[in-house]
Amino acid sequence: KKRKNISNENNYGWKGEDAGYLAKHAWVARKLGKPQLCEHCRTTKKRKYHWANKSGEYKRDLTDWIRLCVPCHSRYDRNK
Repeated sequence: KKRKNISNENNYGWKGEDAGYLAKHAWVARKLGKPQLCEHCRTTKKRKYHWANKSGEYKRDLTDWIRLCVPCHSRYDRNK
């Protein structure tokens, strides 16, 4: 028996824009994958990368997110 698609909007627990901080970061990681490049300094060295939100509104809009290494993410957030 084939199982129904119960992910994203089809899931009973879907909150859409009302989802929390961690849920939205997890959603971006599922949709865009694991970052391997910093979009500011262009490094691809083995280090941690984060998905950073551009607008500060944490929208479910994939164009509102940027890949940054940890040092660039810290600078980016401080300069907002």
